[in-house]
Amino acid sequence: MTELREFYLASLSPQIEALEAALAFLEEGNAEGRDSIKRVAHQLKGSGASYGFPEVTAFAQEALNAPGRDLPSVTRRLIDLLVELSAGASGGASTILVIDDDRVIQLLLQKTLEASGHKVVTASTMEGGRELLSSEPDLVLLDLFLPDGDGRQLLSDIRRDPATAQLMVVVLSGADNDLARTECLALGADAFLAKPFEPDSLSPLIDSLLQVDATADRHGVTAAVPAPADPDDLIEESGAQSVLLAEDDDLVAALIVDRLSRDGFELVRCSDGEAALDAAKQNPPAVAILDVKMPKMDGFELLGRFKEIPALADTPVIVLTAMGSEHDVVRGFELGADDYVVKPFSPTELAARVQRLVLES
Repeated sequence: MTELREFYLASLSPQIEALEAALAFLEEGNAEGRDSIKRVAHQLKGSGASYGFPEVTAFAQEALNAPGRDLPSVTRRLIDLLVELSAGASGGASTILVIDDDRVIQLLLQKTLEASGHKVVTASTMEGGRELLSSEPDLVLLDLFLPDGDGRQLLSDIRRDPATAQLMVVVLSGADNDLARTECLALGADAFLAKPFEPDSLSPLIDSLLQVDATADRHGVTAAVPAPADPDDLIEESGAQSVLLAEDDDLVAALIVDRLSRDGFELVRCSDGEAALDAAKQNPPAVAILDVKMPKMDGFELLGRFKEIPALADTPVIVLTAMGSEHDVVRGFELGADDYVVKPFSPTELAARVQRLVLES
């Protein structure tokens, strides 16, 4: 049970951030803030006691029952409790190595990640980054264009060295194009983020990657951990049973099925939108991954149909979209998608996003 408790504590950051944002909305007089608080509190009510934290369930129940005038103070007490529990996780703060010569970016990353409880060390050159790798960071944020070389060379060196081969590496670069993204993923990057990036979206991604790293190796093989904290137990505790994959590209589908099935998920793959809708009606999934471009019914229409069906309306949905299709991302969110992944993508990053949605649902 100790491992399950630690896993739960390490996953609290997205809930804390969601409650903080909802509370700010509520205090501005926006009713959406109240609804968001209630949804997150409902999730925490169910998960807290299950993982050995009855106080989380009790505080979440208080938030669910609080009248409007008391909701802000009750929500603040819930947030304070989650922050206190998260800070007391036995694993301690993760160390993030930032290798970027832009001092403004360094400071932004440092502020953002430290606010989420991480320890941040920085380097402005490739050689400086190499020296800090000996301090055994938990994850590296790597810029591609450095004064003394190309970050892709450092990424390759990290993967060739047995001492760092398993290290999580996220490429952060202004070179946001198909070639740069594809090459970095091929060289072993776990995720690729383009500059400019949204600071608020960075910490949840980093936390999700670190959670995946704690339970699986870099090739998707489940790590050996003491019972009962194997991935199947974690998924069962989170309420996850299956992931619906609507993707007509066999190669992309095979990559996703292989990665997520090794994480313990049950994959249901459909090659067109109509088949995916039928499958979802028969067995509502824990998470749905929908490609935008599919025969018979595209991902947008399928997402809209989900929202019309009560049993599927709350299903977390990840939209898969092609590189450079920003309008797809906007439309997906307008229709109710919870997240998006750009092709080409890192299987590790996708797995992290799926795990996060399972925990939040």
